[in-house]
Amino acid sequence: MCLSIRQMDSKSRRFMAIGNLCLAVGLSLHLFIQPSGQTAKNWLEGVYGLLIGIYIGISLFGLVQVRRSRIAAPDQL
Repeated sequence: MCLSIRQMDSKSRRFMAIGNLCLAVGLSLHLFIQPSGQTAKNWLEGVYGLLIGIYIGISLFGLVQVRRSRIAAPDQL
């Protein structure tokens, strides 16, 4: 998803940084940690899904915020 960082306010930038961090941590957990027990695997999949879901939600939030700011103030480019 291509969002212009310059069009975001500081709150949206922080949210996008948190979202990108969640994506990186989630993918790292999924790739590098291989638990042996089934319960541990289930927990790892749950945490992985939660982090990826947070990333998707924050990215969609950022997309909506950028579109709103474009509609509200088109002359400030």
